[in-house]
Amino acid sequence: MDTVESVVTPGRTLFKMTKPSKTMWLVAHNGSDIAHVIELPKGCECLTGMSNLEELGNQQAAEARAKKFGWVTPK
Repeated sequence: MDTVESVVTPGRTLFKMTKPSKTMWLVAHNGSDIAHVIELPKGCECLTGMSNLEELGNQQAAEARAKKFGWVTPK
């Protein structure tokens, strides 16, 4: 990612990813039972309040990782 900023508040940490140089897949999760799969296209931004953020190489890898936290593929 070209820029990752984090802000720590009393309740949580916020992550903002800005303008990646290539499309990437992210998994934001709380470490136990909630996860989101995020496609971050080249040049876009994303903001998440989940406590963990992981970059994966492709959509399939991101979905497999998110399923470990109970994420279900949208229909």
